[in-house]
Amino acid sequence: MFNFVHGYPSWADYLSSMEKDGTWGDHSVLRAAANCYKTPIRVISSLDCDLIINPDRPVDNTSVLVLGHIREKHYVSLRPRQGEL
Repeated sequence: MFNFVHGYPSWADYLSSMEKDGTWGDHSVLRAAANCYKTPIRVISSLDCDLIINPDRPVDNTSVLVLGHIREKHYVSLRPRQGEL
């Protein structure tokens, strides 16, 4: 996956950067999360380009995790607040 990571001299440097508190995940991290939880992740972007990241081995009847992506800044949960449905 290092071919999809830019700006880091090595995979170890990328992983060291990602593990720091306050570091926002990128597409590689979302792909790893989709595989770890065996569930699709839908990203709704403020840039008008939605995408779905599917795990390599999806499980039937799993809920899609939905995230918002705000203008190349960060991801946010799109889960409704309690009592707001």
